[in-house]
Amino acid sequence: MNARGLVLLCLATILTACGNNNHLPYPRATMFPGSEQQKIQSAAHWDVLARHESEQILAALGTLEGDMPPSLHLGDPARNAGEFQSVWHNMLVTGLVNQGADVMLSREDALFTVEHEIQVVEHSSREKLPPRPGSVTAFLAMAAGIDDTQYWEDQGLVLIPVALAADLWNKFQRDTNAEVTEVIITTRVLDSRRIAHASTRVYYFNPEDIAHYRSQGRTFNVVAAGSL
Repeated sequence: MNARGLVLLCLATILTACGNNNHLPYPRATMFPGSEQQKIQSAAHWDVLARHESEQILAALGTLEGDMPPSLHLGDPARNAGEFQSVWHNMLVTGLVNQGADVMLSREDALFTVEHEIQVVEHSSREKLPPRPGSVTAFLAMAAGIDDTQYWEDQGLVLIPVALAADLWNKFQRDTNAEVTEVIITTRVLDSRRIAHASTRVYYFNPEDIAHYRSQGRTFNVVAAGSL
């Protein structure tokens, strides 16, 4: 074995030893299985979510099978509620009324109280998601097909693989951008003794729309007692 082969063998041995190192000062970070999360992009989406939530509330109370409709009280949105929270409140009222619920004006006249909370999560940064498996092979195949068009009798047919490549690009790149803003919608239905229904749902939204989801109240800096 020459000197070059010996050096490569030593490097391979060292890399193998490093890869098999099971003694770490902290656990390795692993990824969750791939999943999908819906993205809100219009007020029409808000209405879809509110109607779905109203159906879930009535299903949890057992009133979708012809039973007596429940009496619910939603109150008024908070004074510093953001646009989404205010509209969500109104859409939820509409959905419940359309589903047959009795939405009462006074808390004392209702058996159940509906509460909802809106929280915004803004991630500082996220890595761009990798392309879907098969995208590299597909584009290389398209490139090879376009290169072979020099032997075609009708050169105008080259537009076909070009168009296919453009469509594949849109297909494979549609979900590679990493979203950084999320909204958490929590809804609870309470009676005098218990929580009869609770749901928490998480959605993405466009970062430019963050003002819709944040409350309109003032923000105060909290100073630790030790710094006074």
